[in-house]
Amino acid sequence: EFFKAERGFVLIWDEKKKALAMKATKNITNDQSRLKGTISDTITQRCLEKGELIIVSDALIDPTFLAIQSVVEMAIRSILCIPLVVNEKKLGVIYLDHLTKTNVFKKSDLFLFRTFGEILSNQMRNTLKYEEVLSRVLI
Repeated sequence: EFFKAERGFVLIWDEKKKALAMKATKNITNDQSRLKGTISDTITQRCLEKGELIIVSDALIDPTFLAIQSVVEMAIRSILCIPLVVNEKKLGVIYLDHLTKTNVFKKSDLFLFRTFGEILSNQMRNTLKYEEVLSRVLI
């Protein structure tokens, strides 16, 4: 609600599969989330690989994003993709979009988006460390 996105996804890097795995969704059913073409893999991969926030006001008029087939096919208008990175370790991405509204995510909010990504990344790192310690104790 805070980010005014129509849809939202949290994707976590799966080291075994060497791919992003969907962990949480907003405004999409579990069956839909398994379908190829639910989100732009190109954008999520670019965000993860470069470790840079991607913000698009209107993907259907931006030449960079018009070249991405999934963006055009799904008619995605506004996009925000936040990398989840701690100490250069890539944990995943948060992907938010809006299929009908433009300018949902504003460049003036970049600081807020980055801060949110950093807080979530640190929380994930702590959770992963806890799970690692717990698995050692239980073995």
